[in-house]
Amino acid sequence: MELVHAKLSTIHTQIVKKQYEEAYYALEALTIIQDFVPAWKGLPDALQKTLTDMVYGACLVTSSGS
Repeated sequence: MELVHAKLSTIHTQIVKKQYEEAYYALEALTIIQDFVPAWKGLPDALQKTLTDMVYGACLVTSSGS
């Protein structure tokens, strides 16, 4: 999950810098990873999973709205 968190941080930076296309492709990759990485679905800490999903969703909405 550290990799996911690091990528979400990078995506946030790209959105702030209005690099929407780069952010979009990174979000698309994370969307695919969600289907293949059991750690995303099976996090032992429900709060961490919820917060990660919320950040992912916020980045997705922000980058697609531009």
